[in-house]
Amino acid sequence: MMEDSIITLSRAELKTMIKEAARQAIREHENQKARHSPDHLYNRNQAARTLGKSFTTITRMITEGRIVATADGKFIAQKELDRYISST
Repeated sequence: MMEDSIITLSRAELKTMIKEAARQAIREHENQKARHSPDHLYNRNQAARTLGKSFTTITRMITEGRIVATADGKFIAQKELDRYISST
C-alpha cells in the first residue's frame, strides 16, 4: 500500500528540476525531428528495419537502382525511403 507523501522543495530546487525537464524534452523533440528530416540518413541495416526487408534485399535494391543510396552505397536518405514507400 502506497502512502501519500508531501515533498518539500526550495524555489531553487524546483526551478532546477523544471529547467532540466524542459532541456530533456527539447533534446527528445530535436532528436525525433532529426530522425524524420528528409535529409536524415539511414545505414542499410536501419533502412532494412524501417522497410521490413533484409540487409541483403536492401543491398540488392540499391544495386538494381530501385533505391538510391549515397555515392558509397552505405546510406539511404529519409526522403528516398519515403519515395520508395509511396511508390509501392
